[in-house]
Amino acid sequence: MINNFEYFKPSQVKDVASLLKAYADNIKVLAGGTDLLVAMQEGDLAPDYIVDIKGLTDIDRIKYDKENQILRLGAATSLNDIAASKVVQKHWPLLAEAAQTVGSYQLRNRATIGGNLCNSSPAADTLAPLVALEAEVEMVGLEGSRIMKVKDFLVGPGQNRLSTGEIVTELRLPKPSGAVKGRYIKHSRRKAVDLATVGVAVIAEEGDLGYRFKVALGAVAPTPIRAYQAEKILNESELNEDIIDKAVQAAGEAIFPITDLRASKDYRLKMVKVQLRRAIEKVIDSWE
Repeated sequence: MINNFEYFKPSQVKDVASLLKAYADNIKVLAGGTDLLVAMQEGDLAPDYIVDIKGLTDIDRIKYDKENQILRLGAATSLNDIAASKVVQKHWPLLAEAAQTVGSYQLRNRATIGGNLCNSSPAADTLAPLVALEAEVEMVGLEGSRIMKVKDFLVGPGQNRLSTGEIVTELRLPKPSGAVKGRYIKHSRRKAVDLATVGVAVIAEEGDLGYRFKVALGAVAPTPIRAYQAEKILNESELNEDIIDKAVQAAGEAIFPITDLRASKDYRLKMVKVQLRRAIEKVIDSWE
């Protein structure tokens, strides 16, 4: 049963920040509510105050900034809107695919990119792609705004670098300099509406010297991680089965999975290699 709470819906970021500063640990931010309301219903959270950020200007927009070659995603942008966006599909296909794997269609109408980020689950489907795409997050508080890489924003399961009084207002993704292909492969216990047991994000960007790979892995460490050694192997040699083998092995050595209700540590170690190979091969096939 959800406890009684006081509800606010400000139209200015400074008012949101003031409320968060004033009520600190006793207030929660509502964007889509898909995580917050479930936690309240189950008794895991019982805030006395809730501040709804959907009344803020441009908080749910998708905008391609041509001048700076940046995709700007408002924190309250729904995952369905991201998955359906033509500009996201064209230049950031990895993110569009990942957004479409989250929960059900109905849930994705409510779930937001900012909420997925701030919930900071290592298994969140959009986070490994955001890390691979070198996305940045903007945080705003009473003292002003600051920007950092998503990979630096995430600290551990359910933990991030938001300070008291701050909210995430926007995510920014740099546009690839050339043509790009990407795949997100989610391995879970069920085919739909389940958290990832392993999440693999692979992107290949066309450049002067061929394709440059970036790889990020989810649900296999306290936060999504970049597999830098695997990237180096893929990017410094002509691709063949042996090189892919070495890259997959390097990725397996970079992760720190745990055993939980969804899978054992050993199972995750095996499956990350299987799914990474599959993702690399699918990206290569998409270029041919």
